[in-house]
Order: sequence, then C-alpha cells, then structure tokens
Amino acid sequence: LFIWCECPKNVNVQEFLAKCIENNVAFVPGNNFATDLSAPSNMFRLNYSSVTMEKIEAGIKKIGEVYSQLYK
Repeated sequence: LFIWCECPKNVNVQEFLAKCIENNVAFVPGNNFATDLSAPSNMFRLNYSSVTMEKIEAGIKKIGEVYSQLYK
C-alpha cells in the first residue's frame, strides 16, 4: 500500500512537500510517523493503493521534477 522514501540528509521534506503541493502532488512527510513531529526529516511515504497506474506515473514524474528544481 505504501512506499517509504529516503532522500539525502540535506533535503528539507517540508520545503519539498510545499513545492510538490504547488504542483498538485503530495506525500506524507516522515516526521508524521515519529515521536517528535517537529523533528526534521528527510523521509516521506507514498501511497499507491487507490490510484491508477497512469496517476502514479504522473505523480512520480512531478515529484521528480520538483526534486530536480530544488536539489540540483
């Protein structure tokens, strides 16, 4: 149902998520699964259980494009 993703340590997942949302795609930040919700995290979770393969591919493409813009 889910894929756990880990980015390099320098990735600010909250900033990354904000930019992804601007591009109509989202994920769940990793710190939502920690005991300290305010702790920085370089991880996130993707859900693939309720969308089509086409939407998954489009979403991954958007996430990749945003990542490339922020972390060249």
